[in-house]
Amino acid sequence: MVCLIDVHAHFCPVTFLNQVERRRDCVFPPRLERLLSYLPSMSDPQVRIGAMDEHGIDYSVLSLAAVNVWPWNPREARELSRLANEELALVKDRHPGRFEILGTVPMEDPTEAPKELRYLMLNLGFPGVMIGANIHGKLLDDPAFTEFWEMADELGAVIFLHPAEFYDIPALSEFDLMRLLGFLLDTSLAVARMALSGHLERYQHVRIIVPHLGGVLPFVIDRLDRGYSIFGEARRGAPYPPSYYLKNLYYDTVSFHRPALLTTLDMVGTSRLLLGSDTPNPIGGIEEAVHMIRELGLTPEEESAVLEDNARELFSSHSSRVN
Repeated sequence: MVCLIDVHAHFCPVTFLNQVERRRDCVFPPRLERLLSYLPSMSDPQVRIGAMDEHGIDYSVLSLAAVNVWPWNPREARELSRLANEELALVKDRHPGRFEILGTVPMEDPTEAPKELRYLMLNLGFPGVMIGANIHGKLLDDPAFTEFWEMADELGAVIFLHPAEFYDIPALSEFDLMRLLGFLLDTSLAVARMALSGHLERYQHVRIIVPHLGGVLPFVIDRLDRGYSIFGEARRGAPYPPSYYLKNLYYDTVSFHRPALLTTLDMVGTSRLLLGSDTPNPIGGIEEAVHMIRELGLTPEEESAVLEDNARELFSSHSSRVN
């Protein structure tokens, strides 16, 4: 019997939400209202477990919603990161066998982010963190984050790259295009830069999950490789073409479009795909996520890899294990 492990599921502890609501002056109003509209599933473990049981999900990997997108100052970011991590640890401990946690770190404070990463992995037993694909417009391969990546590499952290808003493209400001298209561009740009800049070459022990089937990357991987082989500027950062690095990352299946799933499957094979639902975001869905995997025509072994085995191997390589 296959155990279903959902690696893309968001959760906000009530105490964290209370702090966020108290600082409405520092929160983007539309994002806060969306977040609150997802209650109680976003913050009540029992409601979440009920939804998991309804759809046959055995284990969910929870990550904080809206990570690294609040315009906090560094002190507030540090305090809220620690609060969120401690509360998420309690959720896991009080419901053994149902949750794993990807914590959060104050990327707004590059000197404190690696310290919090070390704390949550070594003290709380988390396998890693979810961070934004950009940090208030700053790129993840920026030298300011070197200490964070060095710590992540030392610890063999799982890093989930979640898209975040970036605000210099006016065309994305209407029709909710930031979420519908901008998010995919954000993640794709972050990963392409990490491949071409040599970032992924330097930090080979970090295990990266790219959500939403890798954004647009599966559709442009040949263009990236061709550009690498033709243009000297594209080659100056990394010794290997982008596809070499992209095929070593993990990709969740949060896209319910069969051709898109097949394209990412063709790029990386079943060994790098992870079941994801984006719960409780209404653009995601547990039922659709599982249904699409089972409709791909995979062998039983391949299906088991995507639904369970890959996630179990990824997260069990840390002391915090999927049971």
